[in-house]
Amino acid sequence: MSLLTLEEQEIALELFDDGVNQVDEQSHIYYHYQCPDYRLIAQPVAPYLMPLWKMNDVNALSPAEIYSSCAVVPQEILERDLRNFIFNIFVQYRKMSSECHSYRLWYALGIMEHFRMERCLDIVLEVLRQDLDFYDFYFGYLYETMLSAITYQLGQNQLDVLMDFMKEPGLLLMSKYRVVEAVAHIAIAHPDRRGEVMGWFGSLLDYYFDILKDQKNDICPTLLLDHVTACMMDIRGVETLPVLQKIYRTYHIKPYGIPSINELKKKMPYAEMHGLEMERVEDYLVEMFEAVTDEAEDGGIYDDPLYMEEQPAKKLRIKIELKDSEPLVWRVLEVPSNICLERFSEVVEAAMGWEGYHLHQFIKGSTCYLPPKDQLDDCGFFEGMSKQVDSGVFSLGDLLSRKGSKIKYEYDFGDSWMHEIILESRQSYKREEIPAIVLLDGENACPPEDCNGIWGYREMLKALEKPRSKAAREYKEWLGYDFDPTDFDLDEARGLLAEIVD
Repeated sequence: MSLLTLEEQEIALELFDDGVNQVDEQSHIYYHYQCPDYRLIAQPVAPYLMPLWKMNDVNALSPAEIYSSCAVVPQEILERDLRNFIFNIFVQYRKMSSECHSYRLWYALGIMEHFRMERCLDIVLEVLRQDLDFYDFYFGYLYETMLSAITYQLGQNQLDVLMDFMKEPGLLLMSKYRVVEAVAHIAIAHPDRRGEVMGWFGSLLDYYFDILKDQKNDICPTLLLDHVTACMMDIRGVETLPVLQKIYRTYHIKPYGIPSINELKKKMPYAEMHGLEMERVEDYLVEMFEAVTDEAEDGGIYDDPLYMEEQPAKKLRIKIELKDSEPLVWRVLEVPSNICLERFSEVVEAAMGWEGYHLHQFIKGSTCYLPPKDQLDDCGFFEGMSKQVDSGVFSLGDLLSRKGSKIKYEYDFGDSWMHEIILESRQSYKREEIPAIVLLDGENACPPEDCNGIWGYREMLKALEKPRSKAAREYKEWLGYDFDPTDFDLDEARGLLAEIVD
């Protein structure tokens, strides 16, 4: 921290307070990889790859058609041409149309995976070395684990190369997260290689123990350590507990979003083991292609079922807090992960106590998740925003994928009531359990609608502290009832939620 200016120190402290997601969003302040001049490397795209390069309709090319056109090309030439294809993406991506821009890169990675091009790991790692703008442009939060999948597929027999990548300074945190997840998955998919994987993580942690001597006040290495620890929990990596204990205790690091070292000792041997939800890029491509094809066949009509039945449901325990409210207005719920994100807005409003007649949006990173466009055509609120997507085609689980994940929910763009939604846990349902929306707890009353936002609400509460004042009488007349900011009826809120399910 001593190396940062006062302004940079304030930014760093804000990042730490906001947790891993905010660090990911702002981690460009730590990023200093010097990309080569790709214009000097890139050659014209190979003719047989031009249909993919010019693709402007996602369902125009299926994965099977792409693979078929590449199957007749000698592998050495195909590897060369795919590297060149990605070099051209590095050069041109800011100029590309937003239509189908992501799929060009996704398909290139899918081809490498399909033909088992392990020698193309170098270009995959070059993708991981790009800046935050590139990362958000092609993957964002929803598809970041596609990079874990391709790294696993091409890098599982090149652990030494992946170790070198982990030691490179100046890269984005999330890029190294992807490598950690890929290597951890090897222990799930190939139990016979567990010893090799544990040795790799042991060496990595020994390396971080050494560099933390000089960087113990740096946020990024400690957050990466937490991510490694979380992955060790996922694969019951008890072999790493001694070095984890040494690091956390030597440098007095407080784990963020994971159990303490003493709790880890108790829980890790019995943790539920799980790796990547999708271990192949092809799985992402097929899912995407089928979804787009189904939408086209349905005529693009928006449908908003409560749950996305094609997704398996996990039990999410979430906490919703109304930002800057005093007393703090909060609710804790259990929600199936496959609830439609747009329909989840109804859950937020019913649980909090909003009447639901204002516009709303979810926010994660630089992406805004909005209701179907036909509901917002004339509102004019969203001009100039960097990313806007339909909240009706995502589930809550798509955005909240790991413990500690956060998203924002804005209700009423005039008053701008901002909520923070935090994932406290993500578990599998027991065999006898029926996935359901359950309001577990909460405190304090939802502010009245249209009281001029959080600052207007604070002024109102201050006025009501003097019930005989003119301002208090005016507020009471406007409200039509005596408002108690601490009043919250849990049973009434549960009744409102039940109406959504019914």
